[in-house]
Amino acid sequence: MQKLKNVFDLTGIEQEIIFNSVSVSAKMLLALLEGEFDYADDETDNLENFIYNRFRLLFREAPANEKEVQNKLEDLLIGKNMNKGIDYDRETGKFNFSGREYVPDFIIPKYNICIEVKLIKDRFRCSKLIEEINADITAYSKTYDRIIFVIFDLGFIRDELEFKRDIEASGNIKVLIIKY
Repeated sequence: MQKLKNVFDLTGIEQEIIFNSVSVSAKMLLALLEGEFDYADDETDNLENFIYNRFRLLFREAPANEKEVQNKLEDLLIGKNMNKGIDYDRETGKFNFSGREYVPDFIIPKYNICIEVKLIKDRFRCSKLIEEINADITAYSKTYDRIIFVIFDLGFIRDELEFKRDIEASGNIKVLIIKY
């Protein structure tokens, strides 16, 4: 830094060269740090905490269907200053697995995250939901590094820990149960 001329003695071209050099070095450092430290895991944890702590606040009335819950989650992502098509995407990333087509509700490509939204509005849905989640885990694990299940419960899951324990033991899978 001591070898540099005073900023007022530099031409615009010289200033641009220095700025570009510093910018490239900063981007290389950021890429190195993201690779060295599991940055994607930290960002995934931050996203999970954000959804868990803020999502319920968006509902004044119980949702009638899963689409309403998905729309509210998209509102939350937009409120977090995420841009559709850049930071996240909705119902894209279609792929085939064992002859069946899968389309995640949301994906966050930068961190290779898939988010699935589920709604439990009656007690019979709980056991069927476990089967759906297990099928989704098998398929999505082939394409995505991290899977987040956002389950909006209208009061039918009694023991959250028991519900989540075996599912989350499968690897990079997180179950967020949001109670109404």
